[in-house]
Amino acid sequence: MAFAPASAGSWCFPVAVAELENSPDERRIAYSLWKVLCVESDLRIVFCYRHSFADAPALVSYLGRVVAKALPVADHMNLKGETC
Repeated sequence: MAFAPASAGSWCFPVAVAELENSPDERRIAYSLWKVLCVESDLRIVFCYRHSFADAPALVSYLGRVVAKALPVADHMNLKGETC
């Protein structure tokens, strides 16, 4: 997590939250995405790896099907910030 400099010593939401998932298991990557989506932040990032660039579209499609579409639409509408 990263916080704004002015927030030192106070309880506030992070400006960024990131998760690094080294596992090739799509379920573990989906869990990492779900975790960052549960945090109120200006920026949410999940870093993960595929063996080849050609495998990336299938992973993104899977994450959209399994995680993003599983969350209620109202929650998507209230989600502020960017997710990468």
